[in-house]
Amino acid sequence: MAAPKHPSPAKGEEERALILVCEDEPDLLEDLSAVLTEAGYDVLAETSAEAALARLDSVRADVILSDITLPGIDGMTFLRRVRQTRPDLNDVPFILLTGFADRSDILAGKRAGADDYLVKPVDYDLLVAAVDAQLRLAARIASVHGHPHQDDAVAGLVRAVNRLDFGLVLLDMRGRICFSNRAARRLSQELSPPTRNWLRHAIGEADYMQSINAAYDSLRQGGCHHSAAVISQDLPQDSWRLVVLSDLGSLPVRPGDPMMMALILGFDAARRLGVRLIAQAAGLTAGEAAVAELLARGLRLKDIADQLAISLTTVNFHLRNIFQKTMTSRQADLMLLLRSVPLAECPHCTDPKGQAGPPSRPAT
Repeated sequence: MAAPKHPSPAKGEEERALILVCEDEPDLLEDLSAVLTEAGYDVLAETSAEAALARLDSVRADVILSDITLPGIDGMTFLRRVRQTRPDLNDVPFILLTGFADRSDILAGKRAGADDYLVKPVDYDLLVAAVDAQLRLAARIASVHGHPHQDDAVAGLVRAVNRLDFGLVLLDMRGRICFSNRAARRLSQELSPPTRNWLRHAIGEADYMQSINAAYDSLRQGGCHHSAAVISQDLPQDSWRLVVLSDLGSLPVRPGDPMMMALILGFDAARRLGVRLIAQAAGLTAGEAAVAELLARGLRLKDIADQLAISLTTVNFHLRNIFQKTMTSRQADLMLLLRSVPLAECPHCTDPKGQAGPPSRPAT
């Protein structure tokens, strides 16, 4: 395959545009990646929409290129999920690849939020020209609207809420989901059957809309509204979640703007990363930290002794030291402290020491 000749991409050499390519055919994925790399872009290659969505939790692409026919989540559903749940990526061009030049498919893709459509077999000159055109259009729009670093700030905020260990969902005045963080999306995958607005399904139609309507009426009168519900649909009892619905303090400017937030709290959340951070801050020994982590998971002192293969006397000795170092005097207060850091485990890191330790400084 000969790489086509193209002008430099829209971004300068010092800031190469990042293209996320999602294609399940290995040979075609390799060719697409090679052509785009040769044209001066950085490329992230994924073979499924699920993997691409997970990648977008930690990396902001400048253009998304996806085949329509994918295993599992297809390209059209991938497009809809990005447009419906990731407002921080609204300005990221999405290009669909298809093996069929069917007019109805093209119209459906455009209506779902696709910015361009390319037909297989791929014309690589046309591909790079389309990517470059979308980047230039996005750059012109960004130069007219908003602060040049606004998109980076929004992307940073999304990455921050994705590190929380509780679900956060934003809802508009009609109860439609505007945004959901990683923890909330993980919960949505546990419920069945799959549904577009899984939160409405999990809480129940009547209770869900009653809370939305009550919040809207309260905001119109200058008040505020809070309510709670329990998600128990298709989940074991020990995994029930409490959902706290709260308005955002003002009426939305446009119908699709966020009006409410839903906080989804797990009853069984142990927050292991938070325990390790508190153990580090309090200067707990390895033995004390192990006791603290099991205590935060709700284990009784005897069960902790059995699991750690130590005596109950040793557990009580560690517990007294933990009380002293954390400046608590009751087990209930200690439990609140150990569960007070709402950070989720990083999905890309597994080393506990790497999680809790301070970042290394570059050599000077």
